[in-house]
Amino acid sequence: MPHGQGLDVVLGTVLPNAASAVSLSRDIPHGSMAEKEADRQTKEHSSLFYYVLLATGLAFWTRAMPTPFLPLVMSRDFHQTPAHVGFAMSVYPLGAFVATPCAAAQAQRSSQILRLHSWTLMFMALSSLLLALSHQVHDFAGPDAVFVALLVCRFTQGISQAYYMAANTTLISRSFTAVAYTVAMAEVAVGSGAQLGRLAGGLLFDLGGFGCPFFVASVALSLCALVGLMFEDDVQEDEEVCRGDDSEDKQDSWKAFFTLRIFVTVAGVFSAYMVTGLMDSTLPQHLEAHLGPLSVSAVSAISSLRSLTYLLVSWQCAQILRLELLSLEALQSAGFGLVTLGLILVAPQHFVVDAESLLPSGSLANAWACQILALVLTSTGNAMLFVPGLPLLQAEVRHLGPAASERVSSLLMAAMSGGEFLGPIAGGALEERCGFRDSSALFAAGLAPGVPMGLVAFFRPQSSRSWDQPLLERQFSYTEESIDLAKNLTVPFDPESAYRFRRLAFLGPEVRRRVHSAPAQERRPFVPRLPGSSTAPSSIFRRIFLPEAKAARAPLPSIPEARRASSYGHSGRSGGQGERSERRK
Repeated sequence: MPHGQGLDVVLGTVLPNAASAVSLSRDIPHGSMAEKEADRQTKEHSSLFYYVLLATGLAFWTRAMPTPFLPLVMSRDFHQTPAHVGFAMSVYPLGAFVATPCAAAQAQRSSQILRLHSWTLMFMALSSLLLALSHQVHDFAGPDAVFVALLVCRFTQGISQAYYMAANTTLISRSFTAVAYTVAMAEVAVGSGAQLGRLAGGLLFDLGGFGCPFFVASVALSLCALVGLMFEDDVQEDEEVCRGDDSEDKQDSWKAFFTLRIFVTVAGVFSAYMVTGLMDSTLPQHLEAHLGPLSVSAVSAISSLRSLTYLLVSWQCAQILRLELLSLEALQSAGFGLVTLGLILVAPQHFVVDAESLLPSGSLANAWACQILALVLTSTGNAMLFVPGLPLLQAEVRHLGPAASERVSSLLMAAMSGGEFLGPIAGGALEERCGFRDSSALFAAGLAPGVPMGLVAFFRPQSSRSWDQPLLERQFSYTEESIDLAKNLTVPFDPESAYRFRRLAFLGPEVRRRVHSAPAQERRPFVPRLPGSSTAPSSIFRRIFLPEAKAARAPLPSIPEARRASSYGHSGRSGGQGERSERRK
């Protein structure tokens, strides 16, 4: 690579907006003041970029941190039933789901998005500090009072998380021109923060007790918020958006979405997150009872194996989709079977215990191997159920137009939120009545029909489809920014990564009108999938609902106009515009 080209690549990727700052410095007259101003802008943009990554990692570090030890403490120290534990684990996603519409609207209206971003971190720090006082509340007022306090704190944490993700998405779209790269790097911070949160949570619990992890998280979030308040906000003025006639997009109805294929796909995504909620609320207690006395650090390390497996499998699924080695239907059908097998092994069921006794190694070693294999299979199946979900849904309704392709994503978001909310509740209630073994068997029995139903729904109506058939064609919106996002982003790195995508479907109709604001006759027609681009679902999670850049808001010319412009040249276009202006006068 030539030296100049390598320098442009570094400036355009490593520091978002650094290239724009350098181009700005070329327009300013040369001199020491101009060079200092350009350097200051470059450093400010780079500092803001690293601040966004740090804040995102800390936010999801705080969210994932109590997962390994909170169910254990509630059942062992606070004397709560499994049903109460499951309900306490489910109020976090419930709070985020309820607050999402208001949070998105507030972030869009805010002219000081950096201050909103910092204050949401402060609110998360306050909620974590209140959670650190749970033991004092239990000693002072008893188990019922601490249960109510935990519900309130977890619910407020979910609300603050929703406001933070709304402010974070808006901040990225307003402050960085390289939106695709910045969002991808923020996704890396999400996965890394969640993984470190699980490991650090158990370690801090063993070192300082229940309040230590929450206190450390509160201090870290407060310091990060103070750093954010040091940046200056760029005041955003409201811009008029051209709204065309969208009557063609409103012709489709929700009735067209009630097909067997859509039902199986939504059920698969719902099942994946319901199983995740079940594991979050009941797995720590099961590991301690089945494998013997374990420290919280050991439980957190075992729990982190799930997210690490999800990260690796989702990345591998992205490569499989990019190389078109398997179809989307094959991945999802295999996901049903793997999750079912993992739930059978994790209990384990009686025939699995009998099979373990026949193995030559010791019973404890066999139990450990069985548990690790079950967690790997469950996380692998969850990734295979989630990754193909949105491409399959959009392929099913692509004949209805762009509005249906975007509206169907709300079904996916609702399935994700509903599964994560109902999973801990159902898992805790079933464990209290039947035990962990029977409850996992019931979950496995509910998922087992997904394999034959998936085969019937995906392959019988399309007899020509095979397991290695090339992937479904993907559709694009008309903006260049959307195509750039769809080409550069990959699947979520971690189960927590997908958490922030759930809010995107509830941003309201305003953003959808912006994406399709041009009249119907001026929109770019849908095109097949570009060669070499990824068909991962996150490419569509962000492309629809991210606020657009200023340069992308003007509607593109229609195809006939573009052809005339290319044939007549620039002078012809300017002459035609002069003639039209003379006629108006």
